[in-house]
Amino acid sequence: MLSELGNGREPWGILVVSPDGEQILLYRDGENFSVPRVEIPRYERVAANINRTVGQDLGIPVISLYPIIPAGSGDLAGGRYHAVTAFPKSGDLPHGEWKLISSMSAESFPCRLDFSAIHAFRAGLEPRGAEPETFPFLQPDWFADVARWVADALRSHALRLTGPFQQFNADSLFSLIRFDTNGRAVWLKAVGAGNSREFPLTLALAQLCPARIPKILASKPEWRAWLAVEASGVCLSESSDARQWEYAAAELARLQITSIRAADTLRSAGARDLTCDGLRLLAESFFAFFTSSPRDSLTSDGNTFRGEEIEDIKNAVLDCLANLQAVGLPNTVGHMDLNPANIFFTEAGCVFLDWAEGFLGNPLFSFEYLLQHFRRAVSPGAQEETRFREAYLLPWREVVSPGGFEAAISSAPLAALFAYAATAWSDSTKRALNLAGVNYLASLVRKMRRIAASSRTEGVLL
Repeated sequence: MLSELGNGREPWGILVVSPDGEQILLYRDGENFSVPRVEIPRYERVAANINRTVGQDLGIPVISLYPIIPAGSGDLAGGRYHAVTAFPKSGDLPHGEWKLISSMSAESFPCRLDFSAIHAFRAGLEPRGAEPETFPFLQPDWFADVARWVADALRSHALRLTGPFQQFNADSLFSLIRFDTNGRAVWLKAVGAGNSREFPLTLALAQLCPARIPKILASKPEWRAWLAVEASGVCLSESSDARQWEYAAAELARLQITSIRAADTLRSAGARDLTCDGLRLLAESFFAFFTSSPRDSLTSDGNTFRGEEIEDIKNAVLDCLANLQAVGLPNTVGHMDLNPANIFFTEAGCVFLDWAEGFLGNPLFSFEYLLQHFRRAVSPGAQEETRFREAYLLPWREVVSPGGFEAAISSAPLAALFAYAATAWSDSTKRALNLAGVNYLASLVRKMRRIAASSRTEGVLL
């Protein structure tokens, strides 16, 4: 059995299947068989690395399908498997031979997990065959349908596929692929049920503020998918220039101002409710979780919370939310994952990507998230941070009084952190929260405690 590699790479067993799902590529050793294995970098995109490595090691191009979890694998080293489709299936192979999956038996595989993975793949196709809209990328030949749809969608825009493509994410529910065309590259993104809100929200934002969202060429609701032109220009993640960050902050403000009158549209499109009213409703249950959880499960470093501490943090959060609501700033679109990799500078301005964490709420929340990234990327001094803040506030001065923002800024850091933590808690409890998740949430609560204590020390009214 392969052990976990110590060089930042991990082993995967690869199920290379034919487009019809009937045959599989196996290596033979006498009367025994095994599936190919590759090593890919740990913590990087699995599909992209598997496609590249299989192409190099096996000499055949493939499309990634989805991970396979064989019965009995658990956390065993070497227990990771991924299905891929040969694209196209080739009979001229440098290694291995094609075998009918139905002809295989467990006795032919010294590594029983290999056969268990093949069995799991085959079994997974059968009960879901009648549900293409639920699992749009389940069948091994799905890529042909996608390529056809993309080609048809491009035709009305005087574009055509030129052959090369890169697959980044792969599952039976979602997909992310970049296609080269005779013009700008295009991206197909399809989201699974867990991120289903991203599909209608992205389409709504493309209508509301097309200059701030990559241009969408087509959409396919049954796949929860859309086809967008690649954002050109420079990614903010590549910049430590404070002036570019200031420009991005101003563009964020303009995007939010555009969305002020679209609250109902954004809510209907699935934007998370991070309004002050919505967050106050979450606060009681969020902090109750920490007072009711076993004390030894709250942190990994031995620190626990006393009941009065949790009550004190909760009251500080509620005070901040009340202060923000009293100021009367409008609810706008927000982005909870506003990291620099999701912001591109184009000739026309900034575009903002990946709206899975889009929300409706106080505009300063998004600014606080961007501010944290600014501090890490630029290491600003007091003057640089002041200019960054002013760049964001300047577009707002035509909409709300400067005093409104002045009164809100002191309450925003704690409220924004709570909004992030409460959303993470709400999402994770739906999936069953594990110990690592509890510890992470506890670290956020400790940070809330530090912010609240620091604000009181500085005389800030919470």
